[in-house]
Amino acid sequence: MVVAGTLGTLAVGAILSPEEAYEDAHFKARGFQVEVHHPEHGRSFRYPGAPYALQKGAWRISRRAPRAAAGRAHGRSAAGGWAVSARKQKSGARLPKGRAARAPKRARLITAKGGGGLILEAAYALAGIPLEVEDIAWDDVGPQSERLAKLNPLGQVPTLVLADGAVMTESAAMLQYLAELAPRAKLAPPRGDPQRAQFLRWLAFLVAAVYPTFTYGDSPARWVGDDAGPKLRASTDAHREQLLRFLDAEVAGKPWFLGKRFSALDLYFPVLRLWRPGKDWWRANTPKLNAIADRCEQLPAVARAFARNRA
Repeated sequence: MVVAGTLGTLAVGAILSPEEAYEDAHFKARGFQVEVHHPEHGRSFRYPGAPYALQKGAWRISRRAPRAAAGRAHGRSAAGGWAVSARKQKSGARLPKGRAARAPKRARLITAKGGGGLILEAAYALAGIPLEVEDIAWDDVGPQSERLAKLNPLGQVPTLVLADGAVMTESAAMLQYLAELAPRAKLAPPRGDPQRAQFLRWLAFLVAAVYPTFTYGDSPARWVGDDAGPKLRASTDAHREQLLRFLDAEVAGKPWFLGKRFSALDLYFPVLRLWRPGKDWWRANTPKLNAIADRCEQLPAVARAFARNRA
């Protein structure tokens, strides 16, 4: 039909949907599809490139479009369009070049190696969002902390400083914020999901019931004096073991705490078993939680976070 129409001086061609045009073998052969690297995600995405090929003045996509903030900073719209690379024309003229986009600011996680910040470090890695991690010594954790005095007067780690300078504390709040920031990472069931209630319940349980046993048991003399300190340590350790056994009985199924669905809850378990009562106790007394912790540590992003903390 196309040949017949051309011979008859008629403009004849196939009408393709955008999806069909994008996947058309002819366009693919002409290099229409282009891989564009997104440094903030650590991976490349496939974009539609130049819809035509010119002998002169050719252009190509060289990088992703600037983010909204970067676009405003450079006086141009970042709502659409691609960043292009100018090539020298035969006449010697060049296409105008935009100023190089500034590297976007990242959130900064202030933590201590082997602490609860490891949960956030792993979560950010799973979400594919770049994060600066600053380790401070455990001796600088607490109300006397010099580094955290202005950010978090309680001196707690982790402390998260967002790109705009806002400060977040409390790992549960940080995880929910991250889950909303990167919904594709599926760190939490979304609103309206039947499992959201259970996710919120057990997230609160971990930080409101289990965590305080470390808060008061790690430095018992601070709360009750030297004489009663050992008793407080023993009682909080025993209570934690009771809580972990209860939690193990509540595991919804396999392979994760909520069953088939992975969530940020699962990131707590490989970190918690680094602390008292330790891996041997977990293996013998909370086999379901221990199995979840093992699976978690096998996830590449989580494994990298653990390796950095061990270094």
